[in-house]
Amino acid sequence: GDIYGSLKAFKSAHRLRPHSTEIKNNISTVYINIGNLVKTESIKKSIVMYKKSIYYNHRNPIAHYNLGLSYTCIGKFTRAITSYLIAIDFDPKYPGPYVNIGILYRELGDFNTAVSYLTKALDLISSPIVLSNLGLAMLHQGKTSEAFKCITGAIKIDRNCVLSYNYLGQFFLYSGDISGAISCFQKCANIDSKDCKSAQYLLLSTNYLVKDQDVIDMHIDWSKNMKYKQLTVPPKHKLNKIKIGILSSYLNNNRSYRFIRPLIYGLSDEYEIYCYSNSLVEDETSISVKK
Repeated sequence: GDIYGSLKAFKSAHRLRPHSTEIKNNISTVYINIGNLVKTESIKKSIVMYKKSIYYNHRNPIAHYNLGLSYTCIGKFTRAITSYLIAIDFDPKYPGPYVNIGILYRELGDFNTAVSYLTKALDLISSPIVLSNLGLAMLHQGKTSEAFKCITGAIKIDRNCVLSYNYLGQFFLYSGDISGAISCFQKCANIDSKDCKSAQYLLLSTNYLVKDQDVIDMHIDWSKNMKYKQLTVPPKHKLNKIKIGILSSYLNNNRSYRFIRPLIYGLSDEYEIYCYSNSLVEDETSISVKK
């Protein structure tokens, strides 16, 4: 259980046998484990560990894959995709890189490439994550029947997968079935009450049905550092534009972007989204994003 002790022992052996492939591979594996261990504390430290792993065994697909994961976490998507592709080169049957490349391209709006990689991943592994993301990418291609089949197939594999119900809700929202969308997002909340993205979509879906109420208030557990956010959603007005106000005790550009992106991503209507904060920092007091 002493991972650092193992590293020290393997490095001592490496000094005695510097050309031993087995020892180098062991050191590479230990650095991957250390990278996974420190990732919760610092993504940058995990990147350093994975690079050290690659130094001792540049053909280790797991090291390249984990390096890609860390790059994804800090928004360096080009580097992440490069790392995933290298992992595939060294192990073409490793499904993880295909999945993550597909998800990245879906989030970047390149749905054709996303479908290509997610389909390859599906040939290697049948999982609700792969099917759900493939379905959502197909939805944005306009392939609604194929999308529905993939997403519902994901739910059949795991009926407690929040992501699958979230994407099915997005499918219904995209198709104009607001009641179906609300049902799916409520299902997400029943499975995981802390699922923020589904709560956001639930508010957006409910907004279409609001007639007599002026506002809808919902409190959701946002994170360990920010206990609650209050969302105020006025009803849709005559110009078919939705106004969404976000009130937070702490808000900055990065957090705001991450928070509102799921609301406007992939939807064709126009939105005005206002973020308000009672932060004492002047430049964080209000942010307005329009689409």
